[in-house]
Amino acid sequence: MELIKDDIWQGFEVITTLQSFHDNILEPVFFKDEVADEIKEGGLQAQKLLLHSYYEYSFIEIAITQAIFLLDKALSTRWKEIHGQRSKESFEKLIDWFFVNNYFETEDKERIHNMRKLRNRKVHRLDNGIGGVAIIHKVYWIFDLINGLYENPELRKVRMDSYYSLIDQLRQFVTKGVIVSMQGKKYIAFSVSPVFINNKSEPTILHLFVSLIFDPQLQQDGKIHYSSVKLSVSDWRFDGNHFKAIDIADGKPLTISKITDKINREKFDTWQIGFNQLTNGQLLLFEIFEPITKLQTNYLRIFHKEN
Repeated sequence: MELIKDDIWQGFEVITTLQSFHDNILEPVFFKDEVADEIKEGGLQAQKLLLHSYYEYSFIEIAITQAIFLLDKALSTRWKEIHGQRSKESFEKLIDWFFVNNYFETEDKERIHNMRKLRNRKVHRLDNGIGGVAIIHKVYWIFDLINGLYENPELRKVRMDSYYSLIDQLRQFVTKGVIVSMQGKKYIAFSVSPVFINNKSEPTILHLFVSLIFDPQLQQDGKIHYSSVKLSVSDWRFDGNHFKAIDIADGKPLTISKITDKINREKFDTWQIGFNQLTNGQLLLFEIFEPITKLQTNYLRIFHKEN
């Protein structure tokens, strides 16, 4: 019998062959050295199932079930390593314990419990195939959770407390626009988003996603063009009026300040009026900020690969 691509993938232009499916949809599998060999092997098996979902979509369901099973086993294994004895707790109680004790790189405990609930519930097939890609990403997210069990929970608490504190501070700070001064140039930005804090490195590194104001009018190609800047900084200080740090790219000072001069204030206010008049403004914002989630995942995986 000749194997052929499952019909559900027909709508994806980047998927034409098994190799293109591997390159464009799947992600590399990585487990820290500390993770038990049997869990690593199980992860590779899940990867093979995902690969062959190119031919049989339902293999995705088996892969996510396998990944959830591996999380359950990983929690039991880690419990035994920490406490010196086998756990008698249920999967649900193990999730709660590891969450409370800062072993997960997430503030959303229910997201983990939803994975637990999936174990005994069929993953519904969506005709447009988007559900399939979303489930594939969940498999790798579970692998990230397993790697996180072997990170320092005290560092994680500091990291996440700092991260959420910065989110609140910068959200209020940037409300009326800011001037970003870096590498000898100045830019007007309407958003500064913390992405990830690596406090395992020396010095601690903060990754930022900065969205710059843009012309809200359609260009000749019928699109609105915008610019975003990815920054990595160290030694940052925030006093409510200025955010100051060292730009990792060139080792020079970087400053984010409120707009105080008339010319730049008028530029920002004009941009804001134009943006507010867009009928698809919220959809455009989603498009602008959509890369942040992928960046967070990438930085986390780089973090896990460090000693």
